[in-house]
Amino acid sequence: MSTGNFPSDIASKIGDNSQMVAITRENLLEKIHNALESRELSVSALERNAGVPKDTLRDFMRGKTQILRADKLQKIIDYLNPDTLIPISGYVGSDAEIIFTPPNAQDRVECPNGFEAGDIKALRIAGNAMEPVFFEGWIIYYTEKPMVLTPQPGTQVPYNLPDPNNPFAEYLNKPCIIRLKNGKTVLRTLKKGKNHFNLIAYNSEDLLDMEIADVAKIVFIKTV
Repeated sequence: MSTGNFPSDIASKIGDNSQMVAITRENLLEKIHNALESRELSVSALERNAGVPKDTLRDFMRGKTQILRADKLQKIIDYLNPDTLIPISGYVGSDAEIIFTPPNAQDRVECPNGFEAGDIKALRIAGNAMEPVFFEGWIIYYTEKPMVLTPQPGTQVPYNLPDPNNPFAEYLNKPCIIRLKNGKTVLRTLKKGKNHFNLIAYNSEDLLDMEIADVAKIVFIKTV
């Protein structure tokens, strides 16, 4: 890395979308200042959160050092611009039960357009319990946050209109991610039961009259 210019790929990652642009010390400092202000971060907080040694960025911003080492600059960029890849949170196995797994840096999928990576999670279908609706190898993206979806045929589940008097009205007769009161989490279609809910899997035994704790929307489906 030279003392005057910074790599053009770094330019785009910190706010300049031009493909071929030289990042000077001055406009790099401007971009860092803007990022600090928009995130409401102090320099020390950015250093700490990005995992760079104390005073690394402070010395650069004060002119005590004229350049940042490439590995230190990359850590700062990575923190200010979170990865758009999402780790697979688990898989949908037999009986349509979701088995959650530790994040694996080698098993990540792209964040769908229109979503923030921090807002959604991804699951891989690993069995045939939900065929012929969901097939093995497909990626199911879901969110635990309140989110109004703009329906996209073929890639999203068309949920019902919300009902302020029934927190589960949006999900009735629709496939969704369901956490049961007993702690188990499944991907099934939610239907009314005698006293509670029936959870339907198309190639597995139905779970009848189950108490549920939470329901999450499927926001995107990646087929293979």
